[in-house]
Amino acid sequence: MTFKQKCLTLCFLSALITGGFSAAIGLVSPQISTYYNVDISNIVYIDVLNIVGLLIGNFFSGRLIEKINTHNTLCFAIALGIIAESLLALGLPLSFYTACSMLNGISIGFLVPAVTQSISDLHTVSREKDSKLSLLNFFFSLGSVFVPIVGGYITHYLSWRGVFAMLAILYVFLLICALTFKIKPTCGNTPKSQQSQTKNNQSIFNLSLILIGIALVCYVYIEYVVSYWFSPYLQMDKHISVIETGKLLGIFGASIAAVRLIAGLYLLKKIRATNYITLSCITVFIGFLFFLNSSSYFSFMASIILIGCGCASLFPTLLGYGIAQANYQSPRATSFLITCGSIGGFVGLIMSGFLGQHVDKVTPIYVAPILAFIIIAIIFVTALNNRYGRLKAPNANYKSAK
Repeated sequence: MTFKQKCLTLCFLSALITGGFSAAIGLVSPQISTYYNVDISNIVYIDVLNIVGLLIGNFFSGRLIEKINTHNTLCFAIALGIIAESLLALGLPLSFYTACSMLNGISIGFLVPAVTQSISDLHTVSREKDSKLSLLNFFFSLGSVFVPIVGGYITHYLSWRGVFAMLAILYVFLLICALTFKIKPTCGNTPKSQQSQTKNNQSIFNLSLILIGIALVCYVYIEYVVSYWFSPYLQMDKHISVIETGKLLGIFGASIAAVRLIAGLYLLKKIRATNYITLSCITVFIGFLFFLNSSSYFSFMASIILIGCGCASLFPTLLGYGIAQANYQSPRATSFLITCGSIGGFVGLIMSGFLGQHVDKVTPIYVAPILAFIIIAIIFVTALNNRYGRLKAPNANYKSAK
């Protein structure tokens, strides 16, 4: 197995295992609320602590990668994950459970930038990089399908703690793979020519990089709207049963996973990132308009498939495009952009919750198509800035595929 194949295999395995954590929390939340004798609505605060952990990990990941490289950062993140999942499986008092949930968030906060930076370092050709990042996110999606299926059987025949024990075992397997592969610590190190720039305190930031960070915040809000507000809207306003609503949300996840695979293998190797992002946002906009004007089950299904297809590879493509906007290639750019995504999750949770509580359940959904057009405007501005602006990113014209 070549060096590149080892790196990619390790990154995809990491995504597959890590992608299942959020789904696992959602799956066993009723059992957790019963075990700790708390109302299930209060479980959301554990999700907030998990996001806080993500933010902490994301924020410090760039500095850690620069100091110890991507591979060692990944091993450190996996070790934290083993500790967190093992402690969660013990069923300790609620205060320890919430602390461990936050620790697991920190673990994922280090892991995601590490695997993203690894892939970014492996591919200098823009379309190849975008396609591999889309495949990486496909494995995150696949993990969110795989873990609940297996976890459902474990919870039924054993207990909810068995799900976290399974994740701990998977992380141990992942750490063994990481150590066995013996990947040389070159991936993720800052090149010498760029180390001098760092030492001279040259900032990685410019207008384009910051704008793409804002675009990522907008995108994650859109995804949170689907995750948190489609279900109450469909069940309470449109009187669709919980079983049929679950099927619709499952179709959304399946469409995202399928398009990420297709985009990673074919589309992003042939289409420019800016064109793909624009077309995806238009698809999302049309999908939301269709959804908001739907009345039958099949029209909801068609609109959700459209939204899923549009959302599928938006995040990895925005991420790859954003990394290229930095003044020089650095893990800090990756860390900044992924942190923006985590902030988007926090903003989406708070803002949509406020609108849903004080206005109505459909208002958070109306915001989503507006944000899709804001992303298109941001891409247009960054393209103009890179072509004509004084704040053009030297790294923005990274090699394009022939």
